[in-house]
Order: sequence, then C-alpha cells, then structure tokens
Amino acid sequence: LYYDAGESYIVVKDFDINSVHILSSHFIKDKHGIYLVRYDSKQGIKKIEGIDPRSFEVIQNDANHETYFKDVNGIYFDEVVGKIPGNLVKILGADQSSFNVLDYYLLAKDKNHVYYRGIPIQISDPSTFEVIGNGYFKDDLNVYSRSYETIKVIPNLDGCTYELIDYENTYSWKGYSKDKNHTYYRGKILE
Repeated sequence: LYYDAGESYIVVKDFDINSVHILSSHFIKDKHGIYLVRYDSKQGIKKIEGIDPRSFEVIQNDANHETYFKDVNGIYFDEVVGKIPGNLVKILGADQSSFNVLDYYLLAKDKNHVYYRGIPIQISDPSTFEVIGNGYFKDDLNVYSRSYETIKVIPNLDGCTYELIDYENTYSWKGYSKDKNHTYYRGKILE
C-alpha cells in the first residue's frame, strides 16, 4: 500500500493489504482499525483509537470536508478538522438516526439541534433550520449569519419570509435580500 506524499509515494507498513478499504479522501481502514491519512503531514498516517471499525462512516458535505463521523456508538467531530493528530470527539446527545451534514462547511443538524464545529448552537427551531446561501441561514422564526466561532441570530428579520434576492451562488449575489417587512442591502434596511 502506498500513499501520495506530495512529491513521491511512501510505502505504508503494518497494514493488512487484503482488507484495506478507502473510506474518503483522508480515511482508510483495514481489519485492524481506522486510519487518518494526510499527504501534507510528516507524520503521514495515524490510527484513530476508540472507534468501531466495522460501523465507522465518514459523513461529509464535500470531498475534502471530512469533519463529522459516526459509528455504532455515536456521532463524532474532528476537532482539528482533518489534520494529524485527528482527534475525533464524541458529540454527546446527537441523534444518530436523524443526523446529517448541511450544505455548509462545519454545519450539521439532527432532529433536536444544529451543530457548528461539532457544538450545539442556539437555534429557535432546529427542525426548520436551513442554509440559504452566502453565510446566511434561517428557520421559521429567525435569520442567522456565521461568525468564526458560531452561528448568530440577526435581530429583527423574519425567518419565515426572508430570502436572498437573485442569489445563485456566492459570486453572483449582489447583496440584496428581503422579508415581509423590508428590503435590505448587506443587512441594512433600504428605504
């Protein structure tokens, strides 16, 4: 077994070559366990301890956004986001049957909570929470925006009717939005 070290390939030792299975861009497993593989790290490969290898699954919203994981024992978050040492932390109270990642980096939800960076955040109605684009989110009651550490409510916007105007993607959006009360430009009310 070899892995791409950027400038060359390195032989991976101590693997059972007959049971190797690629799980995602950075995770593989064999009959002995789960391993984090980083081509840009001098440490290269690290065995992840405390995970059930038979039921381990990478839950991701993009090819390289591997931050949420699950096994028979629970849901986990990679607190160093895909880098060695690869510390998967169990998210206490996460509901396995309804847990899924959202179409936004580091964001996930289950029937009870919305999680950002693996931490439950204050959302009025997690069941209706959705990504609307360009760092904006809403539920039936409020509108939210992202800061580095968390997702925060934007006061005085109506979540039920809020929408971004002419939004196709981050690069096409001109900054206009509206709800039942006002039209906004980059969050400021337009008269």
